[in-house]
Amino acid sequence: YHWGFAGWSPYLCMAICAGLASYRFGLPLTIRSSFYPILGDYCWGWMGDMIDAWSIVMTVAGVCTSLGLGTMQLAAGIIRLGWVDP
Repeated sequence: YHWGFAGWSPYLCMAICAGLASYRFGLPLTIRSSFYPILGDYCWGWMGDMIDAWSIVMTVAGVCTSLGLGTMQLAAGIIRLGWVDP
């Protein structure tokens, strides 16, 4: 499935930010480090904790959504093939 430039651009932006923070500034490869040029030393406090927590929550939500939609599609296909009664 091809999303085009608009779908892949958020991944590209985060990859560039994380790469610059890691290799130019010598910071750990975390999401909070990507915000270091914007927030400065504030990213090591509670703001950084919130950024990392939010990124974990969004990652879990994205994985659960993909698994849930895939399960529904698989179940509909099995029912359509007649392998299971609805």
